[in-house]
Amino acid sequence: MRVAGILLFAATLLIPTLALSAEAGFVTQKITYKREVKFNVFQKLVKESTSKEGQAVVAAGCAYLGCDPASVSGALYNLNDQLNQTDEQDQKNYLRPPPGYTTCTAFPLGSQYNGVESTEDSTFNATVARKGDQDFLALYTVVPRKVGRTVRVMATFDVIFVSKRLGWKSFPDKCLPSGTSAWLSRNNNTRLNVPNTVPSWITPD
Repeated sequence: MRVAGILLFAATLLIPTLALSAEAGFVTQKITYKREVKFNVFQKLVKESTSKEGQAVVAAGCAYLGCDPASVSGALYNLNDQLNQTDEQDQKNYLRPPPGYTTCTAFPLGSQYNGVESTEDSTFNATVARKGDQDFLALYTVVPRKVGRTVRVMATFDVIFVSKRLGWKSFPDKCLPSGTSAWLSRNNNTRLNVPNTVPSWITPD
């Protein structure tokens, strides 16, 4: 999708979400997120899932949490509708858990630049926030317009929400405390799991 010179790409595995209830200990989704300024044609791709891919995403979430799949079940949660796209250089998204769940963490899957690309003075941050009824993973991107230059942010990452029945503290080494940024990335310098980094703009619209 091209909007006023900024090209936006957000693809989630569109796997039918299982009935979400207290039965599932966690829900997860794999997201490829990309915004860029570019002068050639860019095509938005949405990858259709298969049951095998869906099982792999859930298995990866369970492995990351270190849970026993025999006792803690997982499900997929479609976040596609929460990835709003605008024509602004600065963009904010709030990825909220379904009812009965709370934000646990997000982690990039790539290796280069710690899995998050941010070229030419661009910024891509992801911060966990839990305060009262404010519970979400906040994404913040800045993609400056530079004539003749390719400017983009991009990451493929998993996001995990755990049931309030279990609570995020049940996974103390995996779920991030509120106010921790899963990543802070600018000019391809990416830091992971940075504590006490809640910016003033984290207030849901």
